[in-house]
Amino acid sequence: MTSYLEEFPEKLHHPKESTYLFARLQQRTHEADKVIAELERQHAAGSQHIRDLELALGHFEAGMPDGLEKFSAAVEKFADEILKHMAFEESILIPMARKYLTAEDWVEIGAAFSENGDPRFDVESDQECRDLFSRIVNLAPPPIGVGPAQDPARNRES
Repeated sequence: MTSYLEEFPEKLHHPKESTYLFARLQQRTHEADKVIAELERQHAAGSQHIRDLELALGHFEAGMPDGLEKFSAAVEKFADEILKHMAFEESILIPMARKYLTAEDWVEIGAAFSENGDPRFDVESDQECRDLFSRIVNLAPPPIGVGPAQDPARNRES
């Protein structure tokens, strides 16, 4: 999962937002400059959040006493940041883009993004993603999944 987070959003999606969507919007209006600057800052911070997630996962996999707690906290922080980022894009950037971009702009932007090849939407990778999701849900304890409940005392002793 962390590989996907590095490969797709960080290396494909965000650079295309900058190159196509943000650049074209900045050509049309300066009203979006501060919004785009904040989104670029969030993109840069996203790389660090992924590194934090990977580090916490490593501690958990190594059986560190506080590994589960650190990993859970890193997942929560990452998810919170992603949700805030997407909400910011959807509530502020996209309405600006709808207001200022032309039909031709959208065709160019759409063509660029359609080349991403997101593995979540690839026929072969789709089953792989479903299998991975199912495995995560079956291993994760409630309330996240349906796996066995974790004994907090056992985690402190390990």
